[in-house]
Amino acid sequence: MNKHLIIVIAIGSLLVTCKGEDYTKELATIDSLKRVLVSTDSIIQSVDPADVTKKSEEISNNSKFIQFNVNKLKDTLDFNTALLLTEYRQTGKSFKNMAENIERMEKAMDSAKVSLDNLAHDLTNHSLAEGVDAKTSVNAEATQIGEMHAFAAEMVQKKQETRALYDSMLPKVNEFVQQMSVKLSAIQPK
Repeated sequence: MNKHLIIVIAIGSLLVTCKGEDYTKELATIDSLKRVLVSTDSIIQSVDPADVTKKSEEISNNSKFIQFNVNKLKDTLDFNTALLLTEYRQTGKSFKNMAENIERMEKAMDSAKVSLDNLAHDLTNHSLAEGVDAKTSVNAEATQIGEMHAFAAEMVQKKQETRALYDSMLPKVNEFVQQMSVKLSAIQPK
């Protein structure tokens, strides 16, 4: 009986010591990376994706309206007005690119979250695929998430710059539209 007890204890000890590598550091890094993803999402939300999309559509529609009515008036534009309207349209394109980048970032962050969850699962269960190094995998995820976080921070700056440009142009564009409306009303049959 004592022999059996010693064998059971020996096998139990052997199983406990052979359970695999300790991935505590990698799992802690994964938890930190998940917090960085949450922070990155907060940064993106501070950019206000709905406002970015709205501005893009607004500028696009206004530009089409202006172009249609300039053609209707068969009017020519002076250089400064043409430059203003070109910059206004370009601002709309900047907002559109920003909206598209936000959408891509959200998809990339979702994908990174799934990758982190899968990697954490594999490390916790010691089921990492053969030939895959835990540290290298975590470092690759960290690099990707770091780049996403930096890009989100740049996006905040880009939105501020684009919004400031838009705000400075808007009164001039509105004045042009008002002048154009007066010209249009003069040629409209009553």
